[in-house]
Amino acid sequence: MTPSIAGAATRATKPTTGTPTSRGNRREASGDDPHERRPHEPRSFPRIDLPGRRRVLRAKAETDWYIVDTVLTRKAAVSGEVHRYRLPRSDLDVTLDGVALRPGFALVGWLDFEPMGDKAMMMGDLVLTEKEINPVMSKLLAEALQVTALHNHLLRASPPTFYMHVEGTGDPAQLARLARAALEESRTALNPRLKRRRQAQVSISTQRRSTRRSATRARRTAASTSSAYRAPAASRWMG
Repeated sequence: MTPSIAGAATRATKPTTGTPTSRGNRREASGDDPHERRPHEPRSFPRIDLPGRRRVLRAKAETDWYIVDTVLTRKAAVSGEVHRYRLPRSDLDVTLDGVALRPGFALVGWLDFEPMGDKAMMMGDLVLTEKEINPVMSKLLAEALQVTALHNHLLRASPPTFYMHVEGTGDPAQLARLARAALEESRTALNPRLKRRRQAQVSISTQRRSTRRSATRARRTAASTSSAYRAPAASRWMG
């Protein structure tokens, strides 16, 4: 059924009161509507302060790197938020084609720590000999740390040296303890003071041995000299 022409004309010619409606008029007519947004006005949302965000920031601020320094017996080189601990293998005497290599040249391991929220990520490169690979790797895997690579940098080196990449995530102090427990399976110097003390003891014992040997040689020389002087007298008496 189609609408009548009279009804359509009535709707078309229905009078309007006031001025024509526009955006501005609608805004004035609506008054102070808290849910109304003006044209071209960006929508704003209330700020939500999550409690987890506060914990993350607090965890970063409360990271005690002194504990990590104490566990690894050395201070870190800090670059931004990354703490790097150098682990030179000064106990190794490595030669390459007859040339002695310095520990700082190609025999330096390291451990890096970077805060990640309330935890830290540890990555490192450990310098090991062939005999130290299995004990250190077994300890790392038993402590739930990851061994991501094992390779060598130097060919024809004597003795052969290998480089083990390690990785882990967790509390920085706990990661340092786990890494130290694994490094103790090698001869990596973890206590420089103890190492210097042992070297001093070795030097003292070496000096004592050399002194005893010198005294023994002196006694033997004196005994041989005295017997040489007595020999002519004995020969004259026998003659």
